[in-house]
Amino acid sequence: MQRLSNTKQVSSIDISTYNQSLVEILDDSENERDATNSVRTKYNWNDKQEDWEDDESNWETVELICYAAGGRPLPKFTWQINGDDLSDDSNFDNEAARLDGAGTVYQSYGYKGAIQDMEAKLTFTVNTELLEILNSRHNIDTNPENGDFDFDIDCIVEQDGIETAKETVRIDVQKSHDDGHLKGSMIGVIVGVVIAVIILVAAIALLIFAKSSAIWCFAEDDRNYKDPKASRPRGPGPQQPQQQVYTRFKLIKFK
Repeated sequence: MQRLSNTKQVSSIDISTYNQSLVEILDDSENERDATNSVRTKYNWNDKQEDWEDDESNWETVELICYAAGGRPLPKFTWQINGDDLSDDSNFDNEAARLDGAGTVYQSYGYKGAIQDMEAKLTFTVNTELLEILNSRHNIDTNPENGDFDFDIDCIVEQDGIETAKETVRIDVQKSHDDGHLKGSMIGVIVGVVIAVIILVAAIALLIFAKSSAIWCFAEDDRNYKDPKASRPRGPGPQQPQQQVYTRFKLIKFK
């Protein structure tokens, strides 16, 4: 990193003297520590298609550094969105919040290293959880009609309880718009399921009608079913002997 143009070089310092920090925000996402007032990033998940965007397979991460050069007393750092202090949590890796506002020493110079350049790093991943936090907690529209959205992050620097600097960086997020409609593949699945259910219901109804109307061979309506054997004349069974008929005659004489 090149030394900031506003960094002071001194050979001695009276530590009782009040020196205001010269503050800049650096973009360290590519490990280049470039001073910036805007960072462009992407939300790589397509919410509507429920899949990664073309040629993407992971989330992007943004790393910011609030750099305060040559300040006495030592600065206290606070990161904010829309005036709300950011905590150190699963969404924001905020070392200043973790250290109760204290920064870390980047370099020391001057007489016996009495002057120190301090910094505080903020890291976050542009993922679904972050967008939910931005929308619900910070009232940021993360799904506008054109897809892309932006928001501001402020670095507040205080010295001896007095706000001495405020620097802002704009985060521009490239994103596909989710219109809330079902994706095409899901619509196809739903249509297929509906058609299958309709066919199944129609088949069941047809079977019930056929059974009740006795128009198919498996119908068991006693009124229409005739046993072929029932039309034959009944006679003695094969094991029963034929009945013999005896006739008696009586002779009658006439005088």
